[in-house]
Amino acid sequence: MEYFIKLIKKKHRKDISKDHRALGKLRREAERAKRALRSQHQVCVETESLFDGFLRAIDQSSIRRAEQ
Repeated sequence: MEYFIKLIKKKHRKDISKDHRALGKLRREAERAKRALRSQHQVCVETESLFDGFLRAIDQSSIRRAEQ
């Protein structure tokens, strides 16, 4: 979650840490990504209309599973 919040701050210059609706959407997508990473090496995380109508298009980020 923190990774994506920092990524959105850097990419879009918006702080979503106070927006409960945006955090809920982000949390759902992060949980989906976490489950998908159990069986895949890389997952694309997509969020739509995340913050105050600002991110109307789908914002995509890729994350990889840590090497062990």
